[in-house]
Amino acid sequence: MHRRSGFSLIEAVVASAVLLLTCTAVGGTLVTVLRAEHIVRQRSELGQVLAAESARLASLPFFVPAEPPQGEAQGDLQPSSLLAVVFPHARPESNSPAAYYCEGRGGGTPGSFVTLVDADGVALRREARFVVGEGTQWEGVTPEALEGWAVWAGDRLPASMVEIVLSVRRGDRTASTNLLLGALRARVAPPATPDAGGSAGG
Repeated sequence: MHRRSGFSLIEAVVASAVLLLTCTAVGGTLVTVLRAEHIVRQRSELGQVLAAESARLASLPFFVPAEPPQGEAQGDLQPSSLLAVVFPHARPESNSPAAYYCEGRGGGTPGSFVTLVDADGVALRREARFVVGEGTQWEGVTPEALEGWAVWAGDRLPASMVEIVLSVRRGDRTASTNLLLGALRARVAPPATPDAGGSAGG
């Protein structure tokens, strides 16, 4: 009996179906991997923005009396300090759309100051409040105690610590961190050396 070589129509259809399923599976896997890489890249980018902003805020002097603002540019207060950046005033009349004191209306905890910044497509939000306490117990300073305060109006500080909630958003991805920064920076004292009389000198 004569045997035919080659594929029958059924074999060709089955082979095509198997090839199509394989390509679909590989394509789906590739899309999933690319999507996961994009998410990881976005999270890494948001983490870098948070780390950079945290380091920048921690490097600023806590408070320096500033010149009154010119217009609405709160971020341009000079000389710069942590408070000039994150909590320049407790005066609703000095609010702008991107930098405002919360007195109970709008987004933000009453007695806090919110600053909104757009940095290369990343939305950065800072919400700062003066706090008092110690250890892990901190409470916000009441809005009544903040009334009228501003970095350009005297040198009275409502408190020597601020709590800052930093949050960043790009698309539907978000990340946040909390900072607790104070006016009293840690200092390392040089080792004491005995003087001629044998007592410790400071």
